[in-house]
Amino acid sequence: MTICPHCSGKADVEPAPLTRFRCRVCGGPRVPVDDSAIHRSNNETRHLAAAKSFQKQRAAWAVGGAILAVFGVIAALFAGLALAFVDISGPISTVMLIMALTPLVLAIVSGFKAAALRSKITDEVEEAWVLVATDVLAQLGEDTRATQLASLMRIDDTQAELLLGQASVRSLLAGPSAQLRVENADDESESEPDSPTKLSR
Repeated sequence: MTICPHCSGKADVEPAPLTRFRCRVCGGPRVPVDDSAIHRSNNETRHLAAAKSFQKQRAAWAVGGAILAVFGVIAALFAGLALAFVDISGPISTVMLIMALTPLVLAIVSGFKAAALRSKITDEVEEAWVLVATDVLAQLGEDTRATQLASLMRIDDTQAELLLGQASVRSLLAGPSAQLRVENADDESESEPDSPTKLSR
């Protein structure tokens, strides 16, 4: 068991439908690695924190949308009954329809907002998993197999293959770019001209 980056509790994880795994104590998304010898950079922490924040926002929008949908349906039924059995003038009936449909429109907007937040949660969690897999790959070496990664991170072989590929590309891009920056800095320092001396008249 590792320390949760959200609640700082030492607890195991459990499967979660949207974030793969979550803390059994606080429910925050986590990335398990079943090897205490693996040193984690914790670069994934901010992405997991962002995912948890988006989860709370999504839950609020989903609950609000559900409540609005219920009120909208009830209002639409009352408006329909009123228009069917009561002789109501045109402007008043228009206002009643608008009042009945407004909650339904807001419920639809809430649904789209919740769907957009779901996409953000998935993106943040995926980035966190890639960062952790990059840590694992950096310490176990490039010969790490997908089955080994799957066992360490409690995922299936197909997910491990995809994750291993992303982590390998991330490591490949990070290494040479860092080296290139250092070499460019050395070249600039060597090619920097000496400060000009003042000419005496």
